[in-house]
Amino acid sequence: MKQESEWKASRNLTLKRGASFIAVADATGEDWKYLGAAHAMGVFNDLLDNWGEQIGDDYSSLKPEEFRALMPALMETSGEYYVLHGIGPKCPRPVGLIAGIRMGHRLEPHVLWFGWATKRNRLETILRFIQDMRAENLLIIYATPENETLFHHIGKYGVFQRENGTVIENYYGMGVNGRVWWSK
Repeated sequence: MKQESEWKASRNLTLKRGASFIAVADATGEDWKYLGAAHAMGVFNDLLDNWGEQIGDDYSSLKPEEFRALMPALMETSGEYYVLHGIGPKCPRPVGLIAGIRMGHRLEPHVLWFGWATKRNRLETILRFIQDMRAENLLIIYATPENETLFHHIGKYGVFQRENGTVIENYYGMGVNGRVWWSK
């Protein structure tokens, strides 16, 4: 058996199940059902807070059809958005949304996970996103402390410049450090 330091994860094996992502503009009616369910669970509240002036303060009471009409219009004005499709009991299904900030050839993705996304869904979909997007983009990923374990693990697949990222002291304030990774 290999020692932990000798272990190298296999991208092909991990991606074999078929995790994928699509631009929100290409989302189907079935995708929007899942996005609406995530909205009902409050997944998008922080994102909607950023758009407060455009949509008002009472976005939690949006009906599914209002949500579906509002979100694409808002997303067109503020970055790039991708729906992550994971494999599960009702496969495939949306398990998260990436909100990306574009700066030339650089893309800074931020992930909003849906409540039903498993750890395996998270690993497979993010790895697929990084693997496919890094060919034409420099991905810069800032991880909150609760997501560091996931990105440490993804680093073992050889898609980042530094497997363990770089610590940014007090990035989130009040002594909470952040960590940043960038694609190869």
